[in-house]
Amino acid sequence: MIDLHCHLLPGIDDGAPDLATSLEMARIAVADGITTIACTPHIYPGLYENTAAGIRAAIQALQAELDQAGIALRLVEGADIHLTPDLLAGLRADRLPTLNRTRYLLLEPPHHVAPPRFEEQVFNLLANGYVPLITHPERLTWIEDNYPIFLRIARAGAWLQVTAGALTGRFGDVPATGRNA
Repeated sequence: MIDLHCHLLPGIDDGAPDLATSLEMARIAVADGITTIACTPHIYPGLYENTAAGIRAAIQALQAELDQAGIALRLVEGADIHLTPDLLAGLRADRLPTLNRTRYLLLEPPHHVAPPRFEEQVFNLLANGYVPLITHPERLTWIEDNYPIFLRIARAGAWLQVTAGALTGRFGDVPATGRNA
């Protein structure tokens, strides 16, 4: 199994705070049947100033620790990239990583405010050969008022990545039962 969205790298965002936590998270992942994890720390200007080069170095260091500890887990690169006006330029210049150097990227819009020209930015990524995976849309407080936009971008080829908690009721009604967990 592959985990495409994990904040495993120690101390570079709001994920694992230290190496010990990263190693424990890795052990849990392996026990759950995960063989590959995309390390996807936040890239959020002004808060988490991560870059592709820094993420790659952190992955190499953590992979060495996993190998030394005998934890059979393969790490690949990625990032939970927040929407910025220079996103496409950052991807082209290799300042922002895609998932395992493919055309897919995790894209995190603001949680509480619909960003201006969001649909246009997503279409621009698609037109330039990238496939954005919009991360945890269930957390976006503005999604219901903008639902037609999400239908259009999904039909155009963007993907939506929901958190497991969205399916279990952590973020509202449980889809299968209509009840909150």
